[in-house]
Amino acid sequence: MRDFLILLPVLIINAVLAFYIFRLRTKENSTPVALYSLMALSITGWEVCVFLSDHAPGDVLKLWFSRLLFVFATGVVFFMYNFSRVFTVKGQNRLISAPSLILLLILSAAIMSPWFISSITFEKGYSDFVTGFLYPLSLGLIFFWVVLSIANFYRHYKAGNPVSRAQIRNVSLGIAITVSWVFLFAVILPAILSDYGPGRFGPVGTLFFLGFMGFAIVKHHMFDVRGTVARGTAYALSLLVLIGGYFAVMSAITASLDASSVSQASYGWVYIVVAVFSAIIFHPLHQFFDRVTLKIFYRNQYDPEKLLGEVGNLIVEKFELRDLLSASEELFRVAFSPEKIMFLVKSDKHGIITHSSDEIKLEKSELEEIYSCVSELKDEVIVRVDKLEGTSSRSYKILNKLHVGLVVKFIAGKDVVGLMLFGEKRSGDSYVDRDIFVLDVAGDELGVAIQNALRYQEIEGFNEKLIKEIDQATRALKQSNAKLQALDEAKDEFISMASHQLRTPLTSIKGYLSMVLDGDVGKVSKQQSEMLSTAYASAQRMVYLIADLLNVSRLQTGKFVIEKNECFLPEMVEEEIAQLKEAASAKNISFEFKKPADFPKMMLDETKIRQVIMNFADNALYYTPAGGKVKIELHANSKSVELTITDNGIGVPKDEQHKLFSKFYRAGNAQKARPDGTGLGLFMAKKVVVASGGAIIFRSREGKGSTFGFTFPRLH
Repeated sequence: MRDFLILLPVLIINAVLAFYIFRLRTKENSTPVALYSLMALSITGWEVCVFLSDHAPGDVLKLWFSRLLFVFATGVVFFMYNFSRVFTVKGQNRLISAPSLILLLILSAAIMSPWFISSITFEKGYSDFVTGFLYPLSLGLIFFWVVLSIANFYRHYKAGNPVSRAQIRNVSLGIAITVSWVFLFAVILPAILSDYGPGRFGPVGTLFFLGFMGFAIVKHHMFDVRGTVARGTAYALSLLVLIGGYFAVMSAITASLDASSVSQASYGWVYIVVAVFSAIIFHPLHQFFDRVTLKIFYRNQYDPEKLLGEVGNLIVEKFELRDLLSASEELFRVAFSPEKIMFLVKSDKHGIITHSSDEIKLEKSELEEIYSCVSELKDEVIVRVDKLEGTSSRSYKILNKLHVGLVVKFIAGKDVVGLMLFGEKRSGDSYVDRDIFVLDVAGDELGVAIQNALRYQEIEGFNEKLIKEIDQATRALKQSNAKLQALDEAKDEFISMASHQLRTPLTSIKGYLSMVLDGDVGKVSKQQSEMLSTAYASAQRMVYLIADLLNVSRLQTGKFVIEKNECFLPEMVEEEIAQLKEAASAKNISFEFKKPADFPKMMLDETKIRQVIMNFADNALYYTPAGGKVKIELHANSKSVELTITDNGIGVPKDEQHKLFSKFYRAGNAQKARPDGTGLGLFMAKKVVVASGGAIIFRSREGKGSTFGFTFPRLH
């Protein structure tokens, strides 16, 4: 019984850890995890057979278990050898070679034969056995596997990175102490004391192996269990809180109800209601604990969405290749904290361009070897360096010497335009699935950006060549430039004069059209009215276009002036909207405007502000489908006045909103809806409002509508 009590906790710990580690298998670590689990199960089998070889009923069973314990011991060493062979190799699919498996089966059959252990004796409560001629041969093969295991661990340690070295140190130390312990208690002490009694403590030595293995898993993330542990902890905490809360609520309800006055059916409904409520709150409760455990297990980690957003900003802001690579390096250093980062970019003109803030020196041939080897791996964007061991030994040696853990390919179209080499993390953590996903997405985006930067670099080089050629002709061009400036001024004057000359006939056209529409020269039929209204609206748009051209010309010549005078905004808005009622009626669009009776007067440039109001209202009308609605609101408070014009039209795409108020810019969907636009209206509206001391109001959602307007500080 005492031997069993010593053995039981060791068996439980060993079996539980083997099962738990086996459940952590992934595509990347399936082979080493499976081998470790088989090794742990073999240790468990050996421990059981050690006990049964002394305590099984009958000499026949004792003899059978004595042989079987050596079969399991052989299995331990065999699986340890294979584990030492592959546990640092990611993506290893082959578990055990066929010849090795056949050898194990032959050796196991030999161990179970009388030529290994012929008979047993039973003295002082423990069994001893008489060995045959296969005994030393089998032990020699087992010892040979131990030596090969040590050689494999040493080879991985010598060629490994700091993380894998730390893992190997812990695993090797655990195996060494366990083997020494078992050998001491199972072989040396029984031989010295002529008593096999100390042998019952041999299995306890396996706890050293389990302990050091567990330390390697938790501290050095040998199988990257943090995600599993975090999720498991979140579920466990959620269930504990839910179950505890359920019983607490039910206890409180039961205590508060009078058992004699409440029927059994009523109690049943109470149980159902509480159970349904518990099911409803389980998901938000689990989400809460999931966030908490992720913060604990992944503290000091980056936000993937934020990081990818910052990468997107870099792509927009950085055009120079060096600037792009430097900014990207800084982002990834902060996020992943690797020991080193290095960029390799392939340029048709300059060959392989390197960039790194670390002191990394590689020969040109080494750079070409790495680039060629990784680029040929067509199916992967993220390449783990361990995978190159079987593909290109030279590339593997170069990268392993630099302690590079990951290589990210930058792909544009079908071409690999660059590589990013990542060293191991300073924290000792492994690169997990979340890191791989983020780098995969970032690699695609940066691939396009790098390709654009290379093209920009080529253009810059071409520009430098052009500058040299242009410098030679600069003196001859100075006089021509002076003439061009004079012509430019003449052009501005011509635009200004032409615009003024065009406004006069257009004003007459509008006036006469208005008179005809009002019936001043006779009755107008419905068809004539529609045609004249269209002509009037076109003339009005021409007036505003001419006004925009004049203002642009004045901006360029420095003659753009805001002439403020006292004005009443409600009347201005009402009058401008009235001009669009015919066009709105034709499209069955309603203009909703409630003119405020009490409104402060403002000091504004009435002509230009009217143009701004008309521009916003006209856009709302044109970009709102038939049957839509346009709402105009005018508000005033103690500090400011505000005008907004809201429609339920096509809206502005989010990725184009930042360009909307640029000169001559029009959103893509606006160009399709109204091909005749110029892109000057919103540009001039913003110039007028800002120059008048106000601010533009703009909100929009594509397909939902837009709000345009302005706000001015109120004068006291």
